[in-house]
Amino acid sequence: MKEHDLTETIYMGKQGRIVVPARIRAALDLGEGAPLKLVVTEGELHLLTVQAAVDRARKQLGVSGPPAPGAPTWSEQLIAGRRRAAESE
Repeated sequence: MKEHDLTETIYMGKQGRIVVPARIRAALDLGEGAPLKLVVTEGELHLLTVQAAVDRARKQLGVSGPPAPGAPTWSEQLIAGRRRAAESE
């Protein structure tokens, strides 16, 4: 799906509530209780599926997917890198 394939105007209700229109929920396969991530960046409000948020973070980190079985986790790699940096100081 391209960035602006689906566009809707929605309105904020009582207590700041918004409703994601049915055609967008269907396009993203969102059911009741689906976890979403709300992000404010440069004055813009973005509502992401959790998977989209994970994919975005992976792209920013230059990581294509989860570590291979038996490979060090990202946190282990980060800690090891920081230890090496501290030792070289």
